[in-house]
This record gives sequence, structure tokens and C-alpha cells, in this order.
Amino acid sequence: MNKFKKKALGVVARNMPVEELDKYVQMFHLMDKDKNGNLSLEELMEGLHINGQRVPESEIRMLLEAADTDGNGTLDCDEFVTVSLHLKKMTNEKYLAAAFRYFDKDGSGFIEIDELRQELGPNEQAILEIIRDVDTDRDGRISYQEFELMMKSGADWRTRQFSRANFSTLSRKLCKEETSSS
Repeated sequence: MNKFKKKALGVVARNMPVEELDKYVQMFHLMDKDKNGNLSLEELMEGLHINGQRVPESEIRMLLEAADTDGNGTLDCDEFVTVSLHLKKMTNEKYLAAAFRYFDKDGSGFIEIDELRQELGPNEQAILEIIRDVDTDRDGRISYQEFELMMKSGADWRTRQFSRANFSTLSRKLCKEETSSS
């Protein structure tokens, strides 16, 4: 997941009603066996154990790598909620519009390079890669439609050699775990 999408999912999470987020927070706490506030690879593997079958470690590692925004090798609650939202596709229009407005600082209807730089830091290469990947009409800025496409697509997973089939399987397994732990 690119840094922009991770940040945007975090904005979506902050704008969701508490009751919607609470189920993910509860799921996180159920999986956090040692209660240290972070999910390790082992805790993720155990927490995603479904119907007597373990999710392959390679898929859990991919999930961990994609969601670990601070690079510490574990998922804190915010990172877990963010990746859960991505897996569940909980990116409806209301939340997407709020996230878009968060990045569109000047209200122009576009997210521009300077606005990305404000939120993501001065890493020019990463910002140019985001523009290259998300700006489909190549006008040098991100429209709402381009933002929505990025948020609803799994293309960034496929570029990491993570197939759509594996992504779908992992998403279904996470959803089943959520309903069985409710």
C-alpha cells in the first residue's frame, strides 16, 4: 500500500462513527494476546486462524508489511484498523469525500504535489511515484475520481506480487474472523 493510501485510510478511520470502528478495535484487543498494544506476526497468524486452517505465513507477512506504517515490524491498533478497512472495502462515498477534502487543503477539487508534500513529507521520489500511479489523466494532480479509484482498488497489492486471489482469500478470512469473534 503506498504511503498516501495508508494515510488516506487513516483519515477515513478517524471520520467513521465510533460504533463502526469499535468492532475493529475489539478484534485487535482479542488478537493482542500479550496486551502490549502491538500485533506481532505470530499474533496475526493466530488471530487469523480460520476453520482449522492457518492463513499462509507469506500472506500474513505481506499484510503486515503493507499495513506497518511506522516500520517497527508489528501493527498497532490504528494500523490494524486501517488495513481492516482496506480489506473490508469500508471506503464509502461519505468517508472518501471527507478524506479527499483533508488532503485538498486549498479546496481546489484536486490534490496537488504541494498538498501531498505537506502530508507525506519531503520525499520527492515517493510523491512523484504516487502521482505517477494515481494521476491517470497525467495532469500532475489527483482528482476526486482518481483518488476514489486508488482507494477502491487493490492495484497496489498486485504490484507487490500479491495476487487478487490471495487478497480475496485473506479478506474473506479476516471477515469470517470478525463475525466469529463478535
